[in-house]
Formats: sequence, C-alpha cells, structure tokens
Amino acid sequence: MDRTERSALPPATTETPALHIDNLSVAFNGNPPTVEDVTLTLMPGHVLAVVGESGCGKSVTSFATMGLLPDNGEMVSGRVELSGHGDLTTLGNKELRKIQGGEIAMIFQEPMTSLNPMMSVGSQVAEAIRTHRGISRAEAKEASISLLDTVGIRNAAQVYTSYPHELSGGMRQRVMIAMAVSCHPKVLIADEPTTALDVSIQAQILDLIRNLQSQNGMAVLLITHDLGVVAEMADRVAVMYAGQVVEETDVFTLFRQPQHPYTRALLHALPNLTGPRDDLQVIPGNVPSSGNMPAGCRFAPRCNQAIQKCHDEPPTIVTHTAGWARCWLPTPQLAPVEVAAHV
Repeated sequence: MDRTERSALPPATTETPALHIDNLSVAFNGNPPTVEDVTLTLMPGHVLAVVGESGCGKSVTSFATMGLLPDNGEMVSGRVELSGHGDLTTLGNKELRKIQGGEIAMIFQEPMTSLNPMMSVGSQVAEAIRTHRGISRAEAKEASISLLDTVGIRNAAQVYTSYPHELSGGMRQRVMIAMAVSCHPKVLIADEPTTALDVSIQAQILDLIRNLQSQNGMAVLLITHDLGVVAEMADRVAVMYAGQVVEETDVFTLFRQPQHPYTRALLHALPNLTGPRDDLQVIPGNVPSSGNMPAGCRFAPRCNQAIQKCHDEPPTIVTHTAGWARCWLPTPQLAPVEVAAHV
C-alpha cells in the first residue's frame, strides 16, 4: 500500500482501538511526573507517530505502555488497554509476560544494548518464538532463519549463528525487527527505529516496517523526533512537549495547518531544501524540568504568541474536525467544534 493510499484511509470510528492509553502519568524517584496526562488511541492497521524533542517523554510513554519501567519509575495514574486483553496495568507479572513480545512487541532504540552480547542473534529470535508459540527448538530455528530472511538479511542461516558485535548497525536493527514481529503482534511499538543509522539504511528499515505492517495488519506506535519519518510513515501524529501531548491530528493537517505554536515552531525549524537558504529558525529558551513546570501552558515561556492567560492558566483542549490542540490560541484556519476543560 503506498503512502497516498494509506493516508486516504477513513477514520475508524466504530472499530475497537488496537491500543488505548488513557491519562497516563509516570514519575521517577517520587518526583513530580515526567509524563503527565498522556492519552493516545491507535487504531488497527494504522501508524500513530509520537513526535517531540529529546526528553519530552516519548520513550517513557512507550516503556510504560510495555510495562517495562525501571525500578525507580512508577505509573502514577492511567490505563493501557490492549484489544482483547483489557487494562494491562491490572495484570500480574506472569500474565503480562505472556503478552509482552506476543500480542504487543517493541523495537528498542539501540539494538547493540538491547541484544544479549553472549547469545547468537538467531538464538535470541528463536527464544522469543519458543516463549510465545510453544514449538520445538528445531522448529524455532527454522522459523528464525525464515524471519531473518524476511527482514532482508542475506545468508540468514549463517547470520543465525553470529553474535551482535559481528553485525552492522542496520543488520542488528533488522534482527530486532525480526524478534518483534516473530509472533505477529497486534501492536508494534517502534522506539526511534532508525536512530544512528545512515540515510540509506534508514529508508530500508522504514520500508521494512511498512511492508511487515501491511502483511500482518499490525498497528504501529512510532516514536521519533524526525518529522521526515513522520511524513513518510504516519496516519496520525501526537506531538509531545514537556511530558504532555499538546496536539494530535492526522498527518496532512499537521504539516498543512498545525494548531499548536510548538508544532509550528518545530516545522519552522526544519531546513528548507528547495527555497532560499535562510538561517534556521530556533525555539528560544529551554524545556522546563518536571519539578519546575510553569503555572499555565508549559510552552508559554518560549512562545512568541503567548498572552497573559497562557502564563496563568493551564490551557483548555480545543478539538476540531481533524484532531485537537492543548492551547488557548490555536490556529484559526480549522474551525473549532468543541472546547473541553483541562483535566
């Protein structure tokens, strides 16, 4: 399915979401929440991209969704509802392990630190298959070699016996993808899947994820800071700033009529490859820390459109025909249809 066909898919209003994250808040070491009030809905077969600067809470959201927060992290509030399994936050460790890697899987940001250096890559793929599919060691090996071949690794039988340090970054990422899709998950979380890869390998990895999604009907939650990847892959986009989602809309509206000043600032910071070579625009100031959030809009101290109300009161959520924005002054091109009080 090409990019035009994918983006032309009508919004599925009656389908059950593949994944629904509701009012998720996460804190570390008892400090104020690093991620606060995050709500995301991912429909079957769609790609929802979560985009924002480094440190905005994208990866923390993905780890909380998977139930993989470190010991010093705590989900303060929220629900993570996976189709067919209800709220994952209510499950015990044993029940959750049956779902992790099977029904919901994750491609981690850095495969060199995510793969076990003491095990061959093939045995790691086979372990995931045996854990969730209950097949013999020989069958798992055969399935693993087939998967390695599917994700574009040449001489898959030979690579099966290789160790992570013997492979290039692109090949290690392909191994991670093979592990993630080995049990045909309903939801695939891809956390910065092209980080540290050169441009040509990035394109191959994105094509691979898109093809596997099309073949298996997966829903993909794509975590990235790269707006080029968003334009290439996403159906809908959630923009995060300082631990909150500040805008959620379809991918075309995001690039054509962004509603939140932070989204517009991100787009204006992109280099212009076709027009005059002007200086890159920058966003002044710094992202606030979790223990020092502004009283009003979190972006207000850096926003050139902020009024006094923006500094004093948390913004309402304004919805429109394509999505919503957490802002007192959304762009007027799309007529708002409802204003909901901030909760």
